[in-house]
Amino acid sequence: MNEDEIRPKLISYFKEHKEIVFKSNELSLIFGGEKSKTFRKLRKIITELVEDFKLPIVSSNEGFCYTENPLKIKRCIKELEDRKLGIQRRILAYDKILGDNSMGWNRHDKEIYDFNQTNAINKIEQR
Repeated sequence: MNEDEIRPKLISYFKEHKEIVFKSNELSLIFGGEKSKTFRKLRKIITELVEDFKLPIVSSNEGFCYTENPLKIKRCIKELEDRKLGIQRRILAYDKILGDNSMGWNRHDKEIYDFNQTNAINKIEQR
């Protein structure tokens, strides 16, 4: 099946199975998708369903779940923000490894980065 065939079936499936967590490989088997370790095509479709169709499909280490529970959606947001902070810290660490100006950062860029990182940490702590 191509993406245009999978998308509406996946929407219906998630809506019929609210609050049930599915792993990528399970969904891929159900919809005759790719057999891989990352299931990139399936993940791309799910991302589109969230971003473009505004469907509340949350993801976690357990898998994907269609939910209308605000607490589960907030938990997903927190997990994404935590991952974002981890990535930002690694970027800064790699930048330091390569040298202070190797990434073309200047003092102003660093101040903006520090402000954004502090802001994100404060948001997480408020939850």
